[in-house]
Amino acid sequence: MTTVRSPILSHLTTTFRGLTTIRAFHREEQFREEFQIQLDKHSTAWLAYVATTRWLGLVLDWTAVVFLTLVIIVVMSSDLGKIVH
Repeated sequence: MTTVRSPILSHLTTTFRGLTTIRAFHREEQFREEFQIQLDKHSTAWLAYVATTRWLGLVLDWTAVVFLTLVIIVVMSSDLGKIVH
């Protein structure tokens, strides 16, 4: 189940199940703070993931550009390039 893997969903599920008890003991602020901590941890990890995937995409794009540029230069300077002209 996804609530086992996700601390945020687990916290929300637990909070919703015990909402009447939380309100009875006036612990709403405590649960809000705990949720905010879990959300901050998730957001930090998500930002690192997004930044890493974008960096990798940029590196792969530039690698392809350099490779294709080199291939074009080699082809144009070889005998095959003379056939094309």
